[in-house]
Formats: sequence, C-alpha cells, structure tokens
Amino acid sequence: MHVEVKLDLPLRREKALNFGHGYLAKPKSSLKSMRKMKYKTTYCLLFIMGWALGLPLKGQNNPFKIDDELYAYYMHCNRMLKEERVLAMSDTLFRRAGQKKDIKAQCLALHIKCDHYYFVENIPALQKAILDARKFIERTPYQQYIFSTWLKLITYYERRRWYGKALDEVQIFQKEAIRMNNTYGMTMFYKHAANIYAMQRDFAKSLELNKKALEYSLSNNGGKDLGGIYQNIGMAYSRFAMSDSAIFYYRKALQATPNKTAKIINYIALGEESLYTYNVDLALQYIQKADNLRRMYPLYGASRERYFILVAEYHRFIKNYETAIALCDSISDDVAKLKEKELIYKDMNNFEQAYKWSQEYIRLKDSTRTADNNRLLADLTSRFDNERLNAEKDRLELRNSRLELDHTKTQQTLLVVERERNQLQLHNQELTLQQQSNELEKKNKEALYQKERAELMEVRKNQNLLLAIILGVSLMVVTTLAVAYSISRRQSFKKLKKEKAIAEQARREAENANRLKSLFLQNMSHEIRTPLNAIIGFTEVLNSGEDLGLTEGERKEMLGLISTNTDLLTTLINDILDLSKLESNTYTLNLSDVPISQLCHSTLASVEHRAQPGVRLLLDEPPNASSLVLRTDAARLRQILTNFLTNACKYTEKGNIILAYCRKAGKWEFSVSDTGCGIPADKVETVFERFEKLDNFKQGTGLGLNICRRIANLVRGQVYVDTSYTNGARFIFVHPVLS
Repeated sequence: MHVEVKLDLPLRREKALNFGHGYLAKPKSSLKSMRKMKYKTTYCLLFIMGWALGLPLKGQNNPFKIDDELYAYYMHCNRMLKEERVLAMSDTLFRRAGQKKDIKAQCLALHIKCDHYYFVENIPALQKAILDARKFIERTPYQQYIFSTWLKLITYYERRRWYGKALDEVQIFQKEAIRMNNTYGMTMFYKHAANIYAMQRDFAKSLELNKKALEYSLSNNGGKDLGGIYQNIGMAYSRFAMSDSAIFYYRKALQATPNKTAKIINYIALGEESLYTYNVDLALQYIQKADNLRRMYPLYGASRERYFILVAEYHRFIKNYETAIALCDSISDDVAKLKEKELIYKDMNNFEQAYKWSQEYIRLKDSTRTADNNRLLADLTSRFDNERLNAEKDRLELRNSRLELDHTKTQQTLLVVERERNQLQLHNQELTLQQQSNELEKKNKEALYQKERAELMEVRKNQNLLLAIILGVSLMVVTTLAVAYSISRRQSFKKLKKEKAIAEQARREAENANRLKSLFLQNMSHEIRTPLNAIIGFTEVLNSGEDLGLTEGERKEMLGLISTNTDLLTTLINDILDLSKLESNTYTLNLSDVPISQLCHSTLASVEHRAQPGVRLLLDEPPNASSLVLRTDAARLRQILTNFLTNACKYTEKGNIILAYCRKAGKWEFSVSDTGCGIPADKVETVFERFEKLDNFKQGTGLGLNICRRIANLVRGQVYVDTSYTNGARFIFVHPVLS
C-alpha cells in the first residue's frame, strides 16, 4: 500500500503535530541507524543534484531572461520530461525561439532533449543529442550549456556506478573546460570529481574537491550557481556527523539557488539534521516546507526516497508507528524500506518482526553489494581490455610501418642494383656482397622485432599483475571496513587513557623540575663556595705583607692549589653554561678532521696533575695511530674524554687509568678504564643523571656525565658504563663516522 503524505490533513495533524504528548527522544544508536540509512540514498542524490542544481532549469520569475512566452512554454516542457512528446515540444520551442531570435531559448530547447533521454535512460540517443546540441551551442555566447548537457552522460555513469567510465569522461570534460576557458565547466568538473570520490566513500577527498569548486566559482564565476556546491559540502559534513557545519551550508544552499526542486532537497536535508540534533519542532517545519513545494514540483528518484524516509523517521521519532509503517510502502528502495521497518518494530519492542526485517535487509544488502562489486569488476575488466587492444593496435601499426619501410628500402636497393648492372657488368661481385649485406640487415631487424615483441609480452604480464593487485587491494579495503568500527570503539578509550597519562607525566615533570631546581641551587652554592674560599684564602696569605716564613716550596704549593681550584671553578661554570645551551637547543658542533692520537695525548697531559700519587695514566692506541683521523668537534670530544678521566682520577687511589680507542663495526669506540672502587650495577644509569654522584663527599657537581651523554646524542653516538668490566669502572663513548 502506497501512502501519499499530506501533513496538512486533520487526522495527520492530530497524530503528528501533538509534540507535547508524542515526542520521545531516541537513543543515539537509533540516530546512527537513521544516519546510516540516509547515506544509502546520498550517493544517488549527488547525481540528482547534477540535474536539479547543475543548471537552474526550473525557476521563478524567468531567471534565464528569455522571452516570457518562450519561458512559459519551456516550463511546460520541463513538466513533460519523461514523456516522448516532449521531443516534438522541444523542436517547437527551438523553432519559435529562432523566429524571435532568442538564441538562449534555443540552447534551452536543445537541453530539454538531453534531459528527456537522460530520464528515460536512452544513452545512445543522449550521446547523439549532446553532440547535436554542441554543434549549435559552440557558435553562441552560451557555451556553459555544452557542459550542462554533457553532465547528463556523466551523471548517468555515476548513477550506474561505472566509476571508470565516469572518471574518464570527467577527465575529458576537464580538458575541454580548460581549453575553452569556461568557468562553469571547471566548477562542474570539481563537483563531479567530488561525486565520484563520494561514491567510492572517500568523503575527505570529496569535501576537498567541493571546496575547490566553491573557491573556483567565487574567484572566476562571480559566485554564480553555488547552490549545488553548498549542498554537496553540507552532505560531506553531515557524513562526518558535523551537524552544525552541515546545517550552515544547507542554509547557504537555500539562499543561493532559485531552483524549487533544489530547495526541496535542502529542506529535506535540514529536516534530517534537525532530527539528528533532537530538534523535532524544527524538523517538522522543514518537512512542511518540503511538502508544500513538492506538490508543485514533483520529486523523482533518490530525492523522493529521501523525503519519504525523513517523514517515516519523523513519525517513528514521535512514536506514531502505524503512520511510519504505512510510509515505508512509499519507499521504492527495498534496502532502505527494510532497514526502516526493522528500526520501527525495534522501537515498538516487537523484536520478532524486527528480526525478520533485519534478516531480509541483510540478505538484500549482501546481494546488492555483490552486484556492485561485479559491476565494478566488469568496469575494470573493460578498461583493461581497451588498454590491451590499444597497445595491440599500436604494435601492429608499428609493425606495418616497419614493413613498409623495409619494402621501400628493398625497392630502392633493387633499382640501384638494376641501374648499376646495366651500366657496369664488371661489378657483379660487388652487387653480390651488397645483397648479402641487405640480408644481414633484414635478419637484424627481425631479431629487433622479436626483442620488442618479448618486451610487449612483459608489459602485458605486468598489466595482469596490476589487475591482480587491484583486486587484492579491493579485498583488503572490504576487510578494513569490517574492522574499522571495532577500531573506532577503542580509540575513545585510548585517547582518554593517553590524556590521563600525559597529565600525570606533566605533573611528575613539574615536580621533578622543582626538585632539580632546589638540588641545583644547593649543589652550586656548595661547589662554588669551596674552591672560591680556597682561592681567596691562599691569595690573602700570599699577598699578606707580613713575613710568614714561607719557603719557596710552600709558596709554589699554595699557587698550585689556587690554580687547581681556579680550574675547578672554571670547569663548574663551563658545565653550567654547556647544560644551559643543551637545555635551550643552542649547543652547536664545529666539525673538522681531528687527529685522534694527538687529541688523546693532549687530553691525558691536561689531567695528569689530578691523578692521585701512585696512579699511572696510560694510553692504549692501535698500531697506525698517527695516521688516524676522525671527523668530529675536537673540543666536545676532548670534553667527554676529560670528564671520563677526571672521574677516574677521583675514584682511583692506586693502579692504572687507561685511555683506549679503536674502530669497531664501522664506529669509533673510546674507553676510560680505572682500577678504582667501580660502580654498583643499580647505579650504572643513575650516574648519568644531573647532580648524581657516587660519593657526595667527592669534589664535583654531578653534571659532567650528564653533559657527556647529551653531547654524544648530538653526534648520534652513545655513552654508557661497561658492566662486564669488574676491575673498577669503564666508561665507553661510541662515536659514529660522520660525513
């Protein structure tokens, strides 16, 4: 039973308009089902927009600015588009327009024929009508109608989901629009390219292209014909569940188009978004506006389906289930009808019927999906066969050209031979040699031909492999879509967990920064005061005017202590400055080719005075040490080795301290080994943290090893403690080879 919806009938008003008693907010799962069902018809609606919005073929107040009498007859023709007699009517309109010298009306008359063949799906006739229209229109100032008639064929391919044909036609469409410098054609190219991506469920790319169409139209077309573009952008935002943005663009579409059919579609879209946002009152207003207009401008195809789905959803929303069920019979799309019935019976708690319709929906949906996949596969196969035939045609043409060339050369050779034989009988032997040369050349060409044929077979093989890859990717896409929903359910939880972890990490970092600040001030006050007191004290003694009876050896010892404490203070300040640069990412490296042996010798000499009595400083070098060069920052390498050696001097009371270097696995490895107290296993990483020392009573800030690791990171190297060494401590710096 088909029900004609008229919301102004008394009985329907009593049931549908009583929001105070009938409104019931639906759960979000129901809204998701409604949104999902809506998008089954959204793709088809994109094609209808090509008819309804691609060119304002229906409007009020003579928007085409043609003769009023011709405009009235033109509107009459549009109401007869599906009837065959409209062809004769369009001829009459063309003839009358010619008598009145109204060229634009003649273009519209030719457009009517294309519209008729499109609606009755007579594609050969449509293609011929497009060519006939073009022959006339390209001689007029109204060349946009070349593209609007052409769009009928593209829209048909889109409706049938022949994506390959649609894409090929759109690309030719774009080239022609560029050649003719037609802004309307370029705008429509962006729109229909966006439609194709939308059909293939790449909504982000579709939205991007629609926005390009909007930008292009505003920049080059003075903002004309924007209704369809706004409509498509609204649909894209609706697909992403961004209702506010969708409503914004639907309203702009209403303002931009004078087309009444397009206004109906916008009212339907606004009604849907109102239901998604639980605004039932506003949804009813849009339904009533759409209903009033559709009586004067009948709906066809996807827009009609979408209207009845919206009204059925509205009645389901207000628990008017009987009317909602009756409205389902007005939905000709069986998939949408079955899904709507399933939702209605589920809301009625009639789960037996809901399950029945759900099974029917799944069965029909699977068969539809199979048909779509078969259609896509057939389209891809057809495109592949065409490409193969074109390649074969090119190969045969090339072969024929070569044969003709060979024939021409042979004829020329025979003429030369004949002429020379008549003139010079004595040159027979030379002619024989020439003939043998020609035979050899022919064989070479045959060999070349065989080689090219083998290459062509390889190309075919690669094309077959490409087709297999495409099919494999298609299967992967289907699998990916199957798990996408499950993945999206986990993302919200993961996001919340991640934000909580970030907040906790920020709290710990703040606490750690506060602790490090206090520790830094405490260490610095102690480490600066100790050498500074020594420097001041010994300086006052040496500068005292009194005769303290100091021997020359005692004076030298005091001067040595002043120098040592000055070095300690300088090292401390340099460590603080280096740490500051590292923290602010202003620490720079000056790379150069550095003689390794020379640098190691000078580094050992600079720390020799810090070694305790009885401790020897040794250098272990490879045999060819004098010729070894490393590209690095010499000052930073010396700083790392000096810190290693200084630490070894502090904790080694007897034995040896050995600085060694060698090349391992394509990298340079520097090590400092001592015979001191060693480092506990649980402290091998702690010593590289700021202000960390094994013995708090030893001289030092605890910054040296931390700076060493940071410098190593700058050269993509590594600093660590060798835990396999048990005779003390061994620090290792691995330096990569830098270009």
